[in-house]
Amino acid sequence: MCDRIYMDHAATTPMDPEVLEVMRSVASARYGNASSVYLEGRKSREIVAHAREQVAALLHAQAEEIYFTSGGTESDNWVIQGIAKKSPRGRILVSAIEHPAIRRTAMAMAEADVPVTFLPTLADGRVAVDALEAALSEAVSLVSVMWANNETGVLQPIGEIASLCRARGIPMHSDAVQACGTVAVDVRDTVDYLSLSGHKLYGPRGIGALYMRKGRELPPLLYGGHQQDGLRPGTENLQAIAGLGKACEIAQIHMEERAAHMLVLRERLLAGLRAGIPDLCVFGSLTSRLPGNLAVAIPGLRSESLLLQLDLEGIAASGGSACNSGSMEPSHVLTAMGIAPSLALDMVRLTLGKDTTQEEIDRVISVMTALAGQRA
Repeated sequence: MCDRIYMDHAATTPMDPEVLEVMRSVASARYGNASSVYLEGRKSREIVAHAREQVAALLHAQAEEIYFTSGGTESDNWVIQGIAKKSPRGRILVSAIEHPAIRRTAMAMAEADVPVTFLPTLADGRVAVDALEAALSEAVSLVSVMWANNETGVLQPIGEIASLCRARGIPMHSDAVQACGTVAVDVRDTVDYLSLSGHKLYGPRGIGALYMRKGRELPPLLYGGHQQDGLRPGTENLQAIAGLGKACEIAQIHMEERAAHMLVLRERLLAGLRAGIPDLCVFGSLTSRLPGNLAVAIPGLRSESLLLQLDLEGIAASGGSACNSGSMEPSHVLTAMGIAPSLALDMVRLTLGKDTTQEEIDRVISVMTALAGQRA
């Protein structure tokens, strides 16, 4: 059997060797608690400060606007729960295609009698801006729309939505976990809060960050010590923070060339699949989309079966969000786009990475075409 082919970079990415080296160096040499006043603590604190600058640079933010968390899920929860705590009567608007970290948190807030509205989505996977604008009012305390969808890869009109919110003084949050490090993300004239995660941009798992615009506030999600201005307590995970910072620095340097590489291969993949599978279905806009994402369906071939067959052929892919793995329900993202449940259950997500090769793409095309031809 040939080497394994990894086509699920939207779920997680392999750690960059430079990131791993930084983490090893920090773990072995910097054992001081960053909250301590003596030399070892100060040296650790310098590492945290440098990583904060690296993350801020990727987002075009200020270093003091970056708070380290355990990942995108914690960052998302912090914003949704924090706003609900600050303004329990304020309405929270979230798109119907959000990651479970937003969707389920919003649902939990609704069960606690916080007003929540799920915004409709167009057939191409983008949020219906007209419907969002109509829902904006003085009663709205937060709008949360993801930068790029984790299943379809569709990029959302963040700039347009942010302008509408800013004109009304309404805070906006974006889960940018899928976008950061892959496409340009600039917070200067857009969102007030933003979530990112290390393991989506060739960094470590279990570390992420929340951008909080200066002047905006959130109550702590956790309570404890005085770390990170007392807003996110707990002894800093020094090596993971250093790894996240390095991953952000590398992503900023190589983002354009990585995106161009993935786009060329994605178009090759799409063309090959369409040529070999005439009834192939593609979900979401192809013009407003992450460069390495392709969400497709082979009608009549359930994703569960196809994914198992791909795995046997040495190809790792997914049926959507890894956080919903094992669910037999159709994707809430595709459902919001108006896709019939029978077709939504056939969806397979193929996501490329910076090291994906043309040979791997051609192998995926060959295998999927052969499997499609075996349909009853």
